[in-house]
Amino acid sequence: MPLKLSGATSGTITLDTPAAAGSNTLILPAKTGNIITSADTGTVTQGMMGANVAGTGPAFYAPAGGNIAVAHATNTKMSFGAESFDTASCYASDRFTPTIAGYYLLTGCVAYQGGTVSSVCITNIYKNGSSVGEGASVPTTTYASPITTQLVYLDGSTDYVEIYAYQITGSTQTMNGKFFCGFLARAA
Repeated sequence: MPLKLSGATSGTITLDTPAAAGSNTLILPAKTGNIITSADTGTVTQGMMGANVAGTGPAFYAPAGGNIAVAHATNTKMSFGAESFDTASCYASDRFTPTIAGYYLLTGCVAYQGGTVSSVCITNIYKNGSSVGEGASVPTTTYASPITTQLVYLDGSTDYVEIYAYQITGSTQTMNGKFFCGFLARAA
């Protein structure tokens, strides 16, 4: 049987339940205030969620790009192909600049061919122009693809991340950004 409540000045609100097997209980919070307001759109946004819920935050994946000449002992920004997906339009020009503050899980990979067994190839994640994590590889033949994954806090307005490569072979080497991806793991 529906419960009908009269409004303070006019109208009514009807509470009704669907047919359900068994008993169900609705427990309202012991607080004063609105549960639903007239401004509610029925859409839950990131801002409405708790600080520990990622929801539908930014996520992206950029596949392999073109070859880049990386000089000996020099950090060089890598290039990637057009993103396969970019859920919040936060990835452009090989740079990820999210619009929601939080902790992002980021992964980058660089391919390297042509070194020697003693060569070292490093993939770096750079935040605002400085390294925040790296993955290194010493090729067993002439090929290496170091991957690095880091959990990085980004402020949602000015912070950005990029992938850099570094190698020490004694000469310039051709390297390729294999992939760069990330997502919001936890909102701030």
